[in-house]
Amino acid sequence: MLAMEQQRRLFAQRRPRHGWRWFAALAVLSLSAQVDASDPLAPEAALVDFRLPDGYQIELVTAEPEIVDPVAVAFDPQGRLWVVELRDYPLLSEGDKPSSCIKILEDKDHDGRFESARVFAEGLLFPTGLQLWGSGAFVTLAGEIAYFPDDDGDGRADKKETWYQGFATLNEQLRANHPTLAADGWIYVAGGLRGGQIKNLRLPDAPLLSINGRDFAFNPRTGKCRAVSGNGQFGLTFDDFGRRFTCSNRNPLIEVMIEQCYLDRNPKLVLSRIVQDAAAAGADSRIFPRSRAITTSAQHSGQFTAACGVELNRGGGALPADAASDAFVCEPTANLVHRERVTPDGSTRRARTIDEKSEFLTATDEWFRPVNLSIGPDGALYVVDMYRAVIEHPEWMPPELRNRPDMHDGRDRGRIYRVCAAGPRAENVIPETLKSRVVDELAPLLESSNPWIRDTAVRRLLELNDASVLPALSELARGSNSLATRYVALQTLVAMGGMTPAIAAQALADSSPEIRSLGLTLCEPFLESSPELAHQAMGLASDADAGVRLQTALTSMFLPAAEALQPLKQIAAASGDDLWTCRAVALASRELASPLLLALLDQSSMQLAGQDDVAISPALVRELLPAIAAGGNIEQVAAVLERVDRVNSSTAQLLLEAANDALQLQGSSLPAALALVAEQNKPAAEAISRLFDEALAKFANPGASASDRIAAADLLQFDSRSTTGAALLEILQASHPPEIQIAAIAALRAQTTPTLGEAILSLFPEQLPAIRRASLDLLCSQPAWTSQLLTAAADGAIEAADIDPARRLQLMQHADADIRRQAEQLFAAQLKSREEVISRYQAALELTGDPGRGREAFAVNCASCHRVGDQGTAIGPDIGDSSMKTSSQLLTDILDPNRAVDANFVNYVALTYDGVGHSGIISSETSSGIVLLGADGKQVAILRDDLESLTSGKSLMPEGLEQQLDLQKMADLLAFLKTWRHAAELQAKRPAKLGSAAIPP
Repeated sequence: MLAMEQQRRLFAQRRPRHGWRWFAALAVLSLSAQVDASDPLAPEAALVDFRLPDGYQIELVTAEPEIVDPVAVAFDPQGRLWVVELRDYPLLSEGDKPSSCIKILEDKDHDGRFESARVFAEGLLFPTGLQLWGSGAFVTLAGEIAYFPDDDGDGRADKKETWYQGFATLNEQLRANHPTLAADGWIYVAGGLRGGQIKNLRLPDAPLLSINGRDFAFNPRTGKCRAVSGNGQFGLTFDDFGRRFTCSNRNPLIEVMIEQCYLDRNPKLVLSRIVQDAAAAGADSRIFPRSRAITTSAQHSGQFTAACGVELNRGGGALPADAASDAFVCEPTANLVHRERVTPDGSTRRARTIDEKSEFLTATDEWFRPVNLSIGPDGALYVVDMYRAVIEHPEWMPPELRNRPDMHDGRDRGRIYRVCAAGPRAENVIPETLKSRVVDELAPLLESSNPWIRDTAVRRLLELNDASVLPALSELARGSNSLATRYVALQTLVAMGGMTPAIAAQALADSSPEIRSLGLTLCEPFLESSPELAHQAMGLASDADAGVRLQTALTSMFLPAAEALQPLKQIAAASGDDLWTCRAVALASRELASPLLLALLDQSSMQLAGQDDVAISPALVRELLPAIAAGGNIEQVAAVLERVDRVNSSTAQLLLEAANDALQLQGSSLPAALALVAEQNKPAAEAISRLFDEALAKFANPGASASDRIAAADLLQFDSRSTTGAALLEILQASHPPEIQIAAIAALRAQTTPTLGEAILSLFPEQLPAIRRASLDLLCSQPAWTSQLLTAAADGAIEAADIDPARRLQLMQHADADIRRQAEQLFAAQLKSREEVISRYQAALELTGDPGRGREAFAVNCASCHRVGDQGTAIGPDIGDSSMKTSSQLLTDILDPNRAVDANFVNYVALTYDGVGHSGIISSETSSGIVLLGADGKQVAILRDDLESLTSGKSLMPEGLEQQLDLQKMADLLAFLKTWRHAAELQAKRPAKLGSAAIPP
């Protein structure tokens, strides 16, 4: 510990600096508020400023001038440190040449400080990561992956070989990164969120490969490439058993659960999720910085907003033994490194924070920008610190801020630190045999307890590609006492072409569930030709381990569906509470999803004799019904609903709700399926009618609680009987509470009577705003009612202004040509030139706004898509930190939402071949199809084969909001957006009777 006087001297080394500081998240939001800047610290002073948990220490590895702008590191078998310098950040000015580079650093005096640096490759455009291979390295660059060999061994790249092109380059912070060699011999790459159409220059005849919504992988020995599940932003890491984890701004630890190869075997089913948050994400996450950590959104304060560089510690090194299952992740906007402890949870991994209201590594120094992490040869955690004043990309800033003078402050700085257990520094642990070209010397290194040594030995074996090592690998796979060694030996056998059915069978019988799971994937190529192996593999359907059962379900997809049915029944029966196993069962069931669910329901009904409990898992029902409905199989959904007379009421209601959700995803409806039930199975139809009668009686009972009545109304949404519609209309005409009236309107969705639309419109003028919105939802749900709505607005029976801007856009893009024409005639004249409108509304900036009235304006006009504080729905971009924008910028954003559209919130209009139109943002995309999230918060899944067209370009937020807001209401809305975080404070400072506060423009 440094003496106090020495600490004061070190802090005195802060270099003088003047002006303003700006902070923001790495890639999502803009910031327009100026705050006082801290001054940068010298590296030695920065060390004093850090805080770590007891038992840890931090050391400086290297710093400026040896390196600047580091973003990625790697160690080679010689112990040299390779560093990617991102000197182009945040972007190149016009006329500038690429200046980024890769350096190789050495610690020649073995004091732990890498003081000797030389350039390996220079003039690179936006490099984001590297993977050592052969004599050089693969590097992710702007739009491409290239290999830089050093065959003459002089420490400089001989040339650049571009292998793959087409990665999206729309934003410098959202590009392919973190190339990482896995034990299976493939190099995995985080896609950077923006995807791309990848051309394989090694195999030029190969078709373009779409990685939109996915990550990327390639084989460095064959040049083959493929899309893989996941969509990492800036970070990618593996555990000892091949589980892949990524991260994104608000998601610090994402586990990839279902790989693309299994999705490809059931292309009709579009899964809503194929990854899961292992750690708390978004609003559920918590961080505890020691710096001011100013975020661009007040809602994100104290939460992850720029998670990146995730790294899993796998033990066996310089970190304490109890950190062997810890995950570390950077949060550069909060100047800290966070950690989570990862443990098994059924078929998944879950993480929990272990630093109570604190963090693993923190600084008060607001220049500390940890952006990446790596476990080195010694097992220590290496922290890559870009050390910048500004980490935000100018694309997300208001135009007036993009040329501020401090944008590049710190581009001449950069640090790398080593974090390890307190005590003497470990000596060099790299064995000399790791440099060997003799495979018999390399193979024993797979037994090392040090993961870095194992990984590097695997890489060296793959580089040499000498088949003579296969017997040694087989022996390690069979006889090693180390679980990690058995795993990596098996994977290396596969990568080198040495896998056999016998070795796969041996893995299936291993004592470890991790090896049994691997054995299932190893046997997949042999299942159809080896009935014995298939029998052994499917025998794991009853395995005690949830992860093994999940993998058994996925592996069954390599068998004919009929042969997989019985194992899937076993897995479903044993894993009903495990969501991801249920999801895997649904995916694997393919065309037998309906027989599978029917068999499970029949089994449940026999078990339920005289019982009230639901024997079948709700999760299983909710996953299997979309699999049944996939491809429009409404008849099979109806066949499932025919079982309602054999199950209890809870299960029956579950079936109806799940069937409704599944059919809506396919653009169909539950009433259509119920009509088939009525035709084919009278007892089942009568049972459903009794359910509806009971629900209607409960809903109509004014003595029942509101929650019970609303729950009953949820079931009535599926009841298309005209008698039910009439009863619901009577409830609407009576003096029931607003929440009951809203529930009654929602329950009318199953009705088809044309006159019902007229009845709702007759009630519309007297309805409260919230009830009106529910009525509009209902009226827009069927073309006949929608046409009646537009006619009423054109005739003046209702005000056209009551139809909100988001809904107007939907109506003007409606699939029905007549409705589209009606809407265009009604609304087109009201849509003014954006510049004219903005110019006219400049006067609102001079008015005094009332935040209270502004809150009401937000609730009516904005809350359906945006959330501020505890009000609204977070479908569109976060505007919670709007107080940090100028009023002029806010006004432009409101009146001209298409001026700057984040690609994540572009509105897409999809038209299917059967003429059905849908619109919304793309919330999920796989090779099978897309899921659109509409402005009403509802999702619809569309198969790619069903898409006739998909157009985009407009913001989800439509133009025309000024039709709802005059100048004073606009001033009120701006006042609310500028002051909502300080409402209580403002209220305390002025008399309650005063309702306005001047808001500076």
